[in-house]
Amino acid sequence: MSYTEKYLQAHGFFQDQSFEQFCSRIPKFYFRTQVPDDVIQNFEIVEKLMAFSYYEYKFIDEALTKAIHSFEMAMSIRYQELNLPPQKKKLVFDYLIKSLSKENRFDTSIEVLTEIKYLRNHFSHPERHSFGGVLYWNNIEFVTRLVNELYDDVTLRIERRKLASEFIANLKNYNLDHFVLMQTERNEPKILFNTSLLWINNKVSPHTFLLIYSPLFDLTFETDYQITNPEVFGLKIINSEFKGQSLTAIDAYTNETVRLDPIPENSIYMSLFQKWKSDYDSISWNFMYKNAIQMSSLQVLVPELQEFQKI
Repeated sequence: MSYTEKYLQAHGFFQDQSFEQFCSRIPKFYFRTQVPDDVIQNFEIVEKLMAFSYYEYKFIDEALTKAIHSFEMAMSIRYQELNLPPQKKKLVFDYLIKSLSKENRFDTSIEVLTEIKYLRNHFSHPERHSFGGVLYWNNIEFVTRLVNELYDDVTLRIERRKLASEFIANLKNYNLDHFVLMQTERNEPKILFNTSLLWINNKVSPHTFLLIYSPLFDLTFETDYQITNPEVFGLKIINSEFKGQSLTAIDAYTNETVRLDPIPENSIYMSLFQKWKSDYDSISWNFMYKNAIQMSSLQVLVPELQEFQKI
C-alpha cells in the first residue's frame, strides 16, 4: 500500500463529494482587527485540520480542541490587555470566563461558556478514546465568534441587553410571544405559533430587531416522536412600537408595515386556531416542536451575528 493510498483516501463519510466540495463547507473565519495575530495564526491551523478531516474524520475533534485552546489563549491575552487584577496562579479557563463575563466582555451567557469549559476539560483530560466528528463542526465557527466578542464595544453590549430585556418583557406583557396574528400590507394574515427576539443590532441607526416566528404547522406524523420540523422565519424590523394591544413596525427589507395582534375573538382565525390548539395539546410530547424551532433558529441567527461582528 502506497502512502497516498494509506493517508490520502477520502473517509467513507465523504466519498460522495470531492475535496473541493468538502472544503467549500468550511466556515469562513472572520476576526476583528483587534484580535492578536497569535490567535489568528492558531485558527489557520484549525482551518487546515478541518480541511484534512476529509481524509481523517477524527481531525474534526482535533480542530475543535485547537479552537478551544486558542480561545483560552485569547481570553488570557485580553485579560492582560484590560489590566485586570494580576493572579498569583496561572489564569485558568474557569477563572477567565467568569472574570471576563463580569466585565461584560461576552454577549454569550456564562451558562453557555461553562459548556465550552466542559468540552475543554474533556479534550484536555480525556478518560477514554472518543470522538464527535461532524457533531462538532458548527461549534468551531461558534468559538471564533466568542473570540470576536472579547473585542466588541461594551457600552453597546450593555445597551443591547437593556433594549432586549424591555422588548422581551413587552412581547410577554402584550401576549405577543405566542399564538398571535401577523398582518402585512401585501400578504394574507398569518396565525403564528410563536414569536421571539433573537438579536438587536444597535451598531446601525435605526436599530434593527431580529425576530423569529413559526406559522401554525402540520401536526400529522407517521409514528410517535417522528415529526416534521416547523418552518422557521426571520423578521428584521425597525421603528417598532407597542401600543394598545399591538406591535407595529417596519420590515427592514421590504419597508412594509408589519403588525402583531392577539388573535381576535369571534373571528375565523380564532376558530382555526382553537381547532389546531386542541390537536396540539393532545400530543403528550409536543415539546419536541419547540425544541425543533429552537434548533432551527440558529439558521437565522448565525448569519446575522456574523455580519454584526464585521461592522
